[in-house]
Amino acid sequence: MQTAFILVETQVGKGSAVARRVPRSSGVASVEAVTGPYDVVLRVEASSLTEIHSAMVAPLRADAAVTRALLCPVVDREVGPSTRFEPEPFTIAKPEPALAGVGAWAS
Repeated sequence: MQTAFILVETQVGKGSAVARRVPRSSGVASVEAVTGPYDVVLRVEASSLTEIHSAMVAPLRADAAVTRALLCPVVDREVGPSTRFEPEPFTIAKPEPALAGVGAWAS
């Protein structure tokens, strides 16, 4: 089973209408109208990427209100511990010694 996200950019103000028109077929896991560079995000599943493209991406691209539909296949469903973000510890630098005897502080 292949899983993918489809990021959809629509004409201004048409995102919610496009999201409502997406057929709730067995391959569509979720449809969300969002804000940002894309207006609709779909999570889809099918037996192959070819099936996802022909059954879901192509019809979206044919919609007059859709300006772009980007297919993003999921490559790793389980993100293991080695790929999690873990910030490196840092130390706070000791302050510089006073500027006594230098420049304007010279007496």
